[in-house]
Amino acid sequence: MKSLPHILILVFATLSSCGTQKGKQHEPEALETTTALSIEESVLQFAQYVLGDDLHMAVHQRVPMNYWDVQMIFEANDWKSDHFKNYTTFANTPHLDKRGDRNYTEVILFMVPFKDIPSAQHAFDAIKGSSQIRIKDLEGLAGLLVEQVQIYERIRMSGGLLTLKDNYVFYLVESCENPPIGDSWENYEHLFLSSIGAPRETIEVVNADCGVDEMAIATMKVRKRAFE
Repeated sequence: MKSLPHILILVFATLSSCGTQKGKQHEPEALETTTALSIEESVLQFAQYVLGDDLHMAVHQRVPMNYWDVQMIFEANDWKSDHFKNYTTFANTPHLDKRGDRNYTEVILFMVPFKDIPSAQHAFDAIKGSSQIRIKDLEGLAGLLVEQVQIYERIRMSGGLLTLKDNYVFYLVESCENPPIGDSWENYEHLFLSSIGAPRETIEVVNADCGVDEMAIATMKVRKRAFE
């Protein structure tokens, strides 16, 4: 029987568009935006609202066939060409360590822009499938799926939300501690969803809560935006 591999960790040689984005923190208000924003602009507003002046946003180049931890969950076994070229991290600057903003425990959000909507949908469908597999079911096997399932085992214990909007796939990082802002992880999730969806829109998610040991495929209804 083969032993399960350790998750591969690769130090990226290429890092672009790395800089600090600044914003102001303020208490939630029931404000609904009337300005049409791109998804990236709206997500940046969410990150600025949560982290304020401590926000550090960076774009990381995808390294084909050399998977680095979180990047692996956005890959698919049947791809023969690049479907995404980079991903963006939104991190809390004071908490960054020597591994920087590629350490998923210090990042609040990963955003992956795919080349088109079908590619993003394919990636999210793969996430829904692989997130339901347990590591004990892959005993003796090796490869990308095993590496992905090992990551999902961690997310089951700490919590997290993965979702899709247009040609973007997102991973909202959670923990067993208090959320970065707000009084509950559920409200924090809704705060994020309001940055990518319209009020009352239904969005499909893969969701895990701390210690529940489950990744549930569900739908959530978007609430009104509480930030601008």
